[in-house]
Amino acid sequence: MSVEWNEDRGESRQSGPGLCGCGSDSEQAAKTEIEKAQREIGRAEKEIEHGIRDLNEARIHLDKAERDLEREHHEEGVHFTVDGEPFETRHPEQTPNFIIKEYSDRDPATNYLVKIQGHGKDVSYKDKGNTQITIEDCDAFQIISVGPAPVSDGRSKTGVDAFIAGLQDVGCKPEIVPNKSDHVAFTYEVPTGKYAGQSINIGLVVPPDFPLTPPGGVHISSLIHPNKPGGSHPTGGVHDSSFQGYLGHSWQYWSRPFNEWSKTKRTITAYFGHLWKLWDTQ
Repeated sequence: MSVEWNEDRGESRQSGPGLCGCGSDSEQAAKTEIEKAQREIGRAEKEIEHGIRDLNEARIHLDKAERDLEREHHEEGVHFTVDGEPFETRHPEQTPNFIIKEYSDRDPATNYLVKIQGHGKDVSYKDKGNTQITIEDCDAFQIISVGPAPVSDGRSKTGVDAFIAGLQDVGCKPEIVPNKSDHVAFTYEVPTGKYAGQSINIGLVVPPDFPLTPPGGVHISSLIHPNKPGGSHPTGGVHDSSFQGYLGHSWQYWSRPFNEWSKTKRTITAYFGHLWKLWDTQ
């Protein structure tokens, strides 16, 4: 402690930390708090640094796992069907024309590809044959002829065991018309065209050598067009139907033979491709 003399007032006063400890103690306490805060900030910064490092490592592991999964997926191959026939590929990036050439005996110049999804959502690749698409697991493709649907009288006879089995395989519930053992009918949901989404009854007379020979034409339980023996598709080649009265409906016959049948795998799904085209071109 020191003593100071005040000349003006003739008195002395004491000064020093012992007389006014308030300011000094507060300063020291503040310094202590600052040091404490700085230490806490340092620890927090280290924790953030470690967290960022852990996050980056986790991202690296995630990327590797995703690459491994994708590689394993490609090594296993993608499974799909073309005209009902199963195939597998490890190269899912392909063009519709390549799919037609690679998985069938048909010519892309006179055929195009459709991805069958049902409920009016089928995807047509007509005039898009060289556009790259990605084949996904369980995709179903149909090859459609670009030629006109021919007209004929459609008269043929049928045996039905193989045909009914094929319909059941694709989820249909076929029935044989009473007293007409070669007449097979089933409910069909129109997948494309202006009638997409409508459920109608389809009738087919299946030849005795099916699958060597397909049905000659299509009977439907909706009078969409007036009878017209001549002409071209869609309004020509329409006749009375031998299914008339079955299920209490009026029927008509469209004489539309499947002339491309010999170039397909001769399956029910191949014939459904023929049906798809008939409805798409109404």
